[in-house]
Amino acid sequence: MAGVGLLAAVAAVVAWAVLARGGGAGAPRASAVAPTGTDRTPLAAAPSGAAPSGAAPTMMPSFVGTSLSEAMGVLGQHGMTPTVTDTLDESKPDGTVLTQDPQAGGPFRGAVTLTVARAAAMTYLADAKTVGGSTSPDSIESVTLNGKTYAHSLSTSLSCYSDSTTNYDYDLGRHYRHFQATVGLTDQSASEASVQMEVFADGRKVASNSVSLGSPAEVNVDIAGALRLRLTVAQTKHGNNCSGEVGQAVWGDARALGVPGEVPLPSPSSPGG
Repeated sequence: MAGVGLLAAVAAVVAWAVLARGGGAGAPRASAVAPTGTDRTPLAAAPSGAAPSGAAPTMMPSFVGTSLSEAMGVLGQHGMTPTVTDTLDESKPDGTVLTQDPQAGGPFRGAVTLTVARAAAMTYLADAKTVGGSTSPDSIESVTLNGKTYAHSLSTSLSCYSDSTTNYDYDLGRHYRHFQATVGLTDQSASEASVQMEVFADGRKVASNSVSLGSPAEVNVDIAGALRLRLTVAQTKHGNNCSGEVGQAVWGDARALGVPGEVPLPSPSSPGG
């Protein structure tokens, strides 16, 4: 019996030691330590409202002042093709976006319109053929108006013996948007002479100027969509002591301007009608 008691006492001591060291079946265990070098830093949360990578922005960016190619590149990334409106504007580099709809900060929607500056394609009437009217220009040459030389000019001779109106007609083919010229009398004309010079687009008067020696006028008119251009010269005053030729009425550097791609390439035909 003494041996049994000794064994029981030893077992009790062992059990107490196990419990004291936390080795019991129900004791909690320490968590495992992450291997050295393993990154456990949590990922940063995306900003609230930010679009996922590749998604279209929620607001329209500003394209004004950028090139058309840049704007189309941004829109093209999101499957959008803008409507482009060309306008003649020599103050900005060719292809610069002038306005946009929707404006910057507006909703990013599918319908986008961009107005783009275009450098003008130009045709001098001195290089074109007349297609009608009462006559063709009397001369196509360099002339001087009020001390300034115009190299591409149409001239009409004035006489003491004729007060008729002279017309020159040109086929625009609906390719041009503006007509420009400096109109007046050559510096060799009679001092008292004067003429009325007018421009018609498809029969509609778009410019009318009364000019005299030393007082030329600038013409810059809208002819968008016009098929026929008519220039008219009507002599209104001969001058004192008139005998023979009075001088010349001139369309200095007369030119039609349009958007590149709309204006036809020049033909090899010679000027004159």
